[in-house]
Amino acid sequence: MGWLALVRSYSGGEWAGDWYEHYERARFFLERYPLGQKLISVYLLPARPPLDTARNLFPKLYPRLAEIIQLNSSSSLMATPSERDFKSPIAPEIERYFGQAEAPARERVALYRLAWDAAGSSFAGRQVLYERFFFGDPVRMARQFT
Repeated sequence: MGWLALVRSYSGGEWAGDWYEHYERARFFLERYPLGQKLISVYLLPARPPLDTARNLFPKLYPRLAEIIQLNSSSSLMATPSERDFKSPIAPEIERYFGQAEAPARERVALYRLAWDAAGSSFAGRQVLYERFFFGDPVRMARQFT
């Protein structure tokens, strides 16, 4: 939640409520996890329904969280200067236009580089696909509830 708070304060985005809803939903499943668990010898067997529900929900939530980062970061993802730019003659302009009262330009640029890696890069696209299909075929997984 701290990273989202930084992006929100730096960009003025209003997507935090959506992100927080997903966070609370995941926390609900994690807190419900102990209910219905069984102790077999020295092994703790978790309750299956909360785990199945969370497992089926996460592949839908992860792409949305990446989208929230993109929407919240807006054009800052596209026009992020490099370290070389901070050592060039345009460094004062970068400090002036990328810096804010809440954070200096270097801090904001570092945050948006991280946001790009998480939500805009080719790695981020592969990660979305990975999270969508990590647990298996989403249609087959959903059938377990019917």
